Amino acid sequence: MMFKRGFLLFVMLSSLLLITSCSTSTSSSSSIDVMDTLENVWDAVLDIGMLKFLKISSENALSGFMRLMIGILVFTLIFEATRLLGDYANRNARVVVAVIISIISVIFMPKKILLAIGSTYSIIVSIIMIGVPVAAGFYALYRIPSDNRWQVGMKVFILGILLWIMFVVRDYALGLYKVV
Repeated sequence: MMFKRGFLLFVMLSSLLLITSCSTSTSSSSSIDVMDTLENVWDAVLDIGMLKFLKISSENALSGFMRLMIGILVFTLIFEATRLLGDYANRNARVVVAVIISIISVIFMPKKILLAIGSTYSIIVSIIMIGVPVAAGFYALYRIPSDNRWQVGMKVFILGILLWIMFVVRDYALGLYKVV
């Protein structure tokens, strides 16, 4: 098993070296600019996500990226859900079913739904990332006694951090309101 993995890794690295050595450089030097190569690879991945091979012109990079991420998520969920079948379906069949369903769902999903999924996810994550420190700060204010100056100073420091978080969120929200 380990020999197969090592051999597969060797073949992949060898083919990658062959492909990169065969690329042409437009500059006068013979060295390949790594950043340009990575940018070209990223653009190719986004072109797949934007479904350029289907000649859809209303896609942008954000919806293409979301399409790729939702495709990976749907594949993972379907593949793990087919595990419930147990021994009735082998692994290859489960992979094929998951790939087909995820490709169909991603291709026919409208751009507005993709952006709605992304904005909903970002709202949930931002509420968690802002809410957890704020809740922890208020819990610390509740639990820290006010017996000496250091404890009162700690409470004032925590209140300062919470006030700073509130001002940052307010300024960001007002900036979004002015854009819209």
